[in-house]
Amino acid sequence: MTVDTTAQIIAHIINLSIGNDKIPTGWKIALITPLYKDGERNIDSNYRPSSVLPALLKIMKRIIHNQLYRHIREHNQLSEAQFGFRKDHSTATCILKLLDHIYSNMDKGNVTNSGLPEPEEGLRHSRSFYLTEETKYLQSK
Repeated sequence: MTVDTTAQIIAHIINLSIGNDKIPTGWKIALITPLYKDGERNIDSNYRPSSVLPALLKIMKRIIHNQLYRHIREHNQLSEAQFGFRKDHSTATCILKLLDHIYSNMDKGNVTNSGLPEPEEGLRHSRSFYLTEETKYLQSK
């Protein structure tokens, strides 16, 4: 069997799986291996689980991810304020954008305040920053 033939078979199986909204049962089974972390080897809590999933499931997940991400990007479905889990949108970029916004407001004579809740309350990003002068919430484009 050639590489091209194997690729065609895999593509057919993945297309059937996606088209039928079903993942083959065998693809849902992971091989879980305990990996030693630190401390005494006879204590269970000194191990963490490591799951190895079937390669075909990983291939299918990557294909679906790429297609969804391309669609979302091409149809401008992601806010420019979305920095997590995006290529070329690191936390450093987020901080630079925030600092640029703060300095821009300073240049205009405005003050940017931040109301951050206690960690246990959870952070609601859409209400974290506002302009003091107009007391309106910033909204992404």
